[in-house]
Amino acid sequence: MKAEQQISFLADVLNLIRELDTLVKDYCRYLTTDQDGSCLEKTAFDEEPF
Repeated sequence: MKAEQQISFLADVLNLIRELDTLVKDYCRYLTTDQDGSCLEKTAFDEEPF
């Protein structure tokens, strides 16, 4: 695998990790929704990857 291909592959993997991180956070937020319909507020940690 050439260096350009490795960089492209790793960039794709990083994007997938970010998407998965967002999905997990959204799902956790969904699970912790209060019964009155309010959701947890976003925090500074939402911008940080695992």
